[in-house]
Amino acid sequence: MQLSATVNWLVCREICVPGRAALVLTLPIRKGTAGSASPLHSLFGQARADLPRRAPNSWKMTADLDKHWWVLNVETGKRETEATFFPLEPNQIENAAPQKASAFPRGIRIELQRSDQLLKSPPRLRGVLVLAGGQGYLIEAPVTTSK
Repeated sequence: MQLSATVNWLVCREICVPGRAALVLTLPIRKGTAGSASPLHSLFGQARADLPRRAPNSWKMTADLDKHWWVLNVETGKRETEATFFPLEPNQIENAAPQKASAFPRGIRIELQRSDQLLKSPPRLRGVLVLAGGQGYLIEAPVTTSK
C-alpha cells in the first residue's frame, strides 16, 4: 500500500520562506494466517461503530437564527434527555459557549450562541448531534431567521 502527500509549509523568522515536498511511503501488506485476527482488529471495529450515522429520514429538524442565538429543534419521535451539537462549518456557533438542551415529548431543543464571526445566515445548519448514550448523527436543519 502506498500513502502519499504533498506538504506545504513556511519557515519564518524575519521573513517567511516557503517550502514544499511530495512525500511517498510504501507499506507492505501481508495476509494473516487464517483465523488469526490482529489484536487491533476489535479497536478498528469499535472506531467504526462510534462514527456518526446519518440521521433517520423520519427525523424532523429546524434551526431558527436570530441576532444572538440559534435554536435547533430535532424531532426524533421520542423524548431525548441530552444532546450536544458539533457544527461542520466554522464560525457558526460559539464553540466554547454552553449549550442549553431542553427535552420535549418528541425530541430535543438546543440553544446555541451565535458566533460573532457569522456574517450571513446559511441555508442549512449542518453538524453532528450526539444524543444521550454517545451515538452521533449527521444532521442538516433548514434555517429560518427571526428578528
